[in-house]
Amino acid sequence: MASAPIPANSTLDQISITGVRLTKGNAVNCPQIRDDAGDIHPVSYLSPAVAIGARVAVSGHYGISTSCTGRVLVVESEQRVEE
Repeated sequence: MASAPIPANSTLDQISITGVRLTKGNAVNCPQIRDDAGDIHPVSYLSPAVAIGARVAVSGHYGISTSCTGRVLVVESEQRVEE
């Protein structure tokens, strides 16, 4: 699946995403969330308590993270979603 397109005017807009954690992230790529529409979103941080496959809701704004490549959702809040 392709990553979701990032709107050009979304740099400081508050964005909320709910989905499933796909990856842990590493020194190059940030963790990723697949939303309910199937789009993949790289995020700056997810707590280690959120397991791969767990549902999570995050909010923040798009920006550049120094810990991984590319433009990501810089997470300002995270909440595990119980199914």
